[in-house]
Amino acid sequence: MTSTSDGMLKVFISSTQKDLKEERLSLINKINESLLAIGMESFVSDGHTSQEIALLDDKKGLKNCDLAIFIISPYYGSPIDECRIDNCKADCDFKKNQNRKISYTHCEYRFAVAEKKPIQIYIIDRDWNVIKKFKELGIEQIDWNVFASYPEIKNLDKEYAEHLFLMKDLITDFKQEIEKTFCPRIDASEDILIVSNDLSENIVKWYSEGKINIKDFCGRRKELKTSLRRWRIVLKYMGWVELERLLSSRLHY
Repeated sequence: MTSTSDGMLKVFISSTQKDLKEERLSLINKINESLLAIGMESFVSDGHTSQEIALLDDKKGLKNCDLAIFIISPYYGSPIDECRIDNCKADCDFKKNQNRKISYTHCEYRFAVAEKKPIQIYIIDRDWNVIKKFKELGIEQIDWNVFASYPEIKNLDKEYAEHLFLMKDLITDFKQEIEKTFCPRIDASEDILIVSNDLSENIVKWYSEGKINIKDFCGRRKELKTSLRRWRIVLKYMGWVELERLLSSRLHY
C-alpha cells in the first residue's frame, strides 16, 4: 500500500457524528498537524450515495486511504438504506438480506477489515450502562413510564435515549464484534492524545512491517534512519524523541 497524497499519509476517521462532534474535531485537528485526516466533514455530494463516497471516492474514500481510526459509541449511527457497493469483500449479512440493517460506521469497519487496512479502534466509555439496562428490561417498545424508574435513562436527552433503545441490539452485536480485537476505552476529547500517541507507534510499526509506505521512503528503509529530520517534520505532533527511539528499536537493517 502506497500513500496516494504525495507522501502524506491519509487517515480515515470513522465514528458517529451527532454524539461525537467534539471528539471528531479534536482528532481531525490533531492529525492534520502533520498527516491528512479524512472524514465525512469533507465529503461533497456528487450524485453518489454517502456510502459510495465514504468507501470508494478516488481522493477521500476509505479504499484509497492508508489507514483508519474508528471511535465507537453506543449511539451506533444511522442504518444504511441500501448497499450499492459492487464486489465488496466484507463478510456482511446486509449484502444478503437488506432487512438486517447496518450503520455507516459498522459498514466502514467491515470494509476496512476486508480491505486489510491498518486500523486503530477505540470504544468511547459512556452510556454503555444504558444499553445494558435496556437489554435487561427486555421490553420491545419505548415506554417512558418504565424508563422514569432508572436515573441513568431518565436524565438523558429524550431523543438520544430513544435512539439508543432502538439501536441496542445492533450496537451490542457491533461491540462484541470489535472486542475480538484490541480496542481500548477512551473517555472524552482529552483522551484523543491517547489516540495520537498510539498512531505514532503504529505508523512506525506498520511501516516496518511493510503495511504502509510513505512515498518518499517506499522501498528505502535503509535511508530512513538517516532521514529522521524529515520524519520529525512530517510527524512532529508525535514527538521526535519518541519517534527516534521507536525507529531505533523497531527497524533493524
